[in-house]
Amino acid sequence: YLFYRVEAQTTIPTPGGWVLFIIQVWMEELANLQPEQISLVKTSINSMSEAVLEYKRLHAVKEILNAKY
Repeated sequence: YLFYRVEAQTTIPTPGGWVLFIIQVWMEELANLQPEQISLVKTSINSMSEAVLEYKRLHAVKEILNAKY
């Protein structure tokens, strides 16, 4: 299974000068996404350089994504 992970980061200043940092994470099985969403993910990963794919360890994911979708 492939999962799509979405992360939203929010910073909220407080009156005392502190900053609240919140990270929300959602995960969804890729097969549950709409076709246009899958296409966007596929386009994105196919646009990544070899260096980025290596850094993010996405070579296998790219192969599976292109073979299955």
